[in-house]
Amino acid sequence: MPAIERARREILLTARMLRPRFLLVNLACSFMPRFTLSTARTRMYRWAGVRAEKGVSFTDKIAVTGAGPNPLNFLSIGEGTTISTVLFNLEGPITIGKHANVSQYVRIYTAWHAISKDEEKRFSQSFSARPVVIGDGAWVCTGSVLLPGVTVGRGSVVSAGSVVTSDIPPNTLVSGVPAVVVKQLPTKAPADSLSPDAPPAPKTGARGSNRPQAATTAIVRNDQ
Repeated sequence: MPAIERARREILLTARMLRPRFLLVNLACSFMPRFTLSTARTRMYRWAGVRAEKGVSFTDKIAVTGAGPNPLNFLSIGEGTTISTVLFNLEGPITIGKHANVSQYVRIYTAWHAISKDEEKRFSQSFSARPVVIGDGAWVCTGSVLLPGVTVGRGSVVSAGSVVTSDIPPNTLVSGVPAVVVKQLPTKAPADSLSPDAPPAPKTGARGSNRPQAATTAIVRNDQ
């Protein structure tokens, strides 16, 4: 009987998790070259249930986890925002503002599991969900992790590989594990601002001219 009951639960869970529209969209996106056909991807993800405003760009397919027949209803993306290869854990709402950028291999989680009192099994099946918010104009760089309940403030930047465990104030650069404030960012950045993923700018030569910064440009371009 226990085996039959376990099989029944697994069948019911599988039926709830099929999400045929999302599966079809991601299958189609698998055949699209990365960083191309973003308009087509956006239209397909809207059809699958994502609330994406005008000008939203998906540069690659996304991954989604979460219970229920369509957790994509928890995902809301503002006008002009760019989304790359991102994992969205949609047990709770994820709200991304206007003109933001969420780069490659970012993971955003809304659910966390309690620690069990049983010393032989500390992992607990029960979990709670907390919403995640990314403000207008913010940039979450490659490989970063956002944990449940955090807010990335308007105009802030999360450096590559950082783990955000608490709220980030507006117009702030953070970095590290866990992420800490590095500096306040200007409200009107100069046109030649460097990527937080990029190496330091080369020193000025003896004649007062800078060397070309091809590597920096490539890093910025590839992380859009």
